Amino acid sequence: MVLEAQQIKRVESENRASPVEARERLAVRRDALTSRLREVLEATAFSNRFLLSPRRLPQIAKAEADAFLDFLETGDADRIREQGAERAEEGLGEQAMLRLGTTLRQFCRDYLADEALRAADVYADALLEGFMIGREAIVLREQEQIRRALQRVVSRYALQLTTAAEVSRAASSILEPVRLLPEVVDLIRDRFNFYYVGLFLLGEGGEYAVLRAGTGEAGRQMLGMGHKLKVGGTSMVGWCVANTKARIALDVGKEAVRFDNPLLPETRSEMALPLISRGQVIGALTVQSTEVAAFSDEDISALQTMADQVANAIENARLFEETQHLAQRERTISQITSKLRSALDLETILQTTVQELGQALGASEAIVCLGTETTLLSHQIEAEPGDGDVKV
Repeated sequence: MVLEAQQIKRVESENRASPVEARERLAVRRDALTSRLREVLEATAFSNRFLLSPRRLPQIAKAEADAFLDFLETGDADRIREQGAERAEEGLGEQAMLRLGTTLRQFCRDYLADEALRAADVYADALLEGFMIGREAIVLREQEQIRRALQRVVSRYALQLTTAAEVSRAASSILEPVRLLPEVVDLIRDRFNFYYVGLFLLGEGGEYAVLRAGTGEAGRQMLGMGHKLKVGGTSMVGWCVANTKARIALDVGKEAVRFDNPLLPETRSEMALPLISRGQVIGALTVQSTEVAAFSDEDISALQTMADQVANAIENARLFEETQHLAQRERTISQITSKLRSALDLETILQTTVQELGQALGASEAIVCLGTETTLLSHQIEAEPGDGDVKV
């Protein structure tokens, strides 16, 4: 009976061991505790954020074991809360944090007295509390970053739409094609701060897209060379005309379908936009930047709207020019008809006809032939040399 009482007394004494004594006992099993914590962290790695490398898990396991041993001696719960926030910043997930606390409690239950188990409860609660505070701060910070990023995107998109509308208004106000095309490319380059802008229109037969306007010295040289690109060929312009779709090269060095222009050595990214008017593609715009990945899908939406307006402006200018030519021709015919009505003899009629037609057509000499007679009636036109003789 005496021996049994002594054994009970010894067990009760162990259960009343102080945290410092518990720390000393646990220190002997530090490696075993570190190993358990590592197993837990590796088993819950799926719950961690992507920024936490799995190679960091053994270091975190050792740091947690050391921190718990220190806590048994100091009882500094505030420091553990800070540590929990640090774990959140590192990228540990909630599952990992909960399992850490459970593992610490179980380890203390297996090897230590009740006093150490209560310390493990305090440690785990403080660690989780700090973690949740840290996670909340991270979520708020990331939400603010997302809000700012969205605001930048919206602001950029709004600026693009405003600028596109300005370009469209300016293009619509110019009715002479010879003025319209250079004005459009210069305006787009200046407003969007592009490195180069070129405008291509389909040539006769639709086999080639022919450069009709280009910015800067490079544009001037290409216009002088009669620069053109085959529709459907190995160029972004040719591809977008053939497919009536915009195409982006975020890094021109890696783009397979692209014409590498030696006159534009600083181009790093490019976007080609089809010019579509009344459902028909009439050409394409190429816009180029010195920055890699300067364009996005959102840019296509805004700039394609502008390109469509530019295409309509080009077609309107063409129609206006044709209308002007038709009107001039009608006026010329009306003037000639009026003068012919006042003529009383054949020679006057013929002289009036060749003179008026020659002047209208810009010919240096006009000749009229009657039937099969070899005698020709001609009239020398006092005007700048034109396309040569005109026979009626």
